[in-house]
Amino acid sequence: MKYQHWIVSLSLFFVTITVQGGKPPFSRVHYPMLQGSTSDTVTFINTLVPRLKTFQFRAIPRNSKSPAVSGELVGDPVQDSQGLLHEKALRVKFSGLQPNTQYDLEMSESSGVSAGETVDRRQFKTLKKNPGPLKFVVASCLSDEIKYDVVRLNMWKKVIQEKPDAVILIGDQTYVDSFDYVERHKATELDVWMRHFRSFSENPMFRSDKLIPVFVTWDDHDTGIDNGNSTTPTIADARKAFNSLYGSESIPGMTEMGKNGVYRHVKWSGINFVLMDNRSYRTAPELNERYGQWGQEQEEWL
Repeated sequence: MKYQHWIVSLSLFFVTITVQGGKPPFSRVHYPMLQGSTSDTVTFINTLVPRLKTFQFRAIPRNSKSPAVSGELVGDPVQDSQGLLHEKALRVKFSGLQPNTQYDLEMSESSGVSAGETVDRRQFKTLKKNPGPLKFVVASCLSDEIKYDVVRLNMWKKVIQEKPDAVILIGDQTYVDSFDYVERHKATELDVWMRHFRSFSENPMFRSDKLIPVFVTWDDHDTGIDNGNSTTPTIADARKAFNSLYGSESIPGMTEMGKNGVYRHVKWSGINFVLMDNRSYRTAPELNERYGQWGQEQEEWL
């Protein structure tokens, strides 16, 4: 077999790992940040920041005399549809990077009294041109309820210690209709944005000193309704909020984002990772349509 194939929708996947001792590699000083699509020369970074601030980004190679690379803002900052929340989502592209190289990511304010001040520092790595065997983590159902705080810290501390090449999140990154915050089947568009921003901010992995490439798709709770489908009232806002935080951009020969929905394809080290959108096109359960699960466009793409 020339290639292996991973087709992922939802798997209720929850592992509790207890780690004793040691300081977690997370910091509240950091802004929540995700490393998205990455190749040997390009990476995309998503972050959630105060809505009145502007920032500049640069990547500095750690063990090389190559020059620093400035980050380019992709599109406009994304805010909730009503402009009520105090945060906005940014996506930054770094291109012209060196293969298999560790970088220091510096984030600095570019306006106001603190202009030029570095406010966040991280580390990220580009990929090898011809990587060998891959080590990756698959996770889903990332509840942000307070009672799981210790579990979350222990789990993600263990993940960081294992130094995976990538993390694959396969659904329910956000429980919009969490019992702690929103009544089931009563989520509003504002609830969708508030819950996405909060759960992203609370995930310890996104405050790690070392970023790891993340490939993501969603499931029902991300859209706002348990067992929801294409008729979910909040699905349009949910898709926009989800993609502002977890979405990325295509990199020719490496990653391909679906034209609609949140499906995507990553081809890495001879493996095809295909993450399907199992909500945008799903019909009501009483219907039996030919394309009621994936939708015709997505199925033909697959």
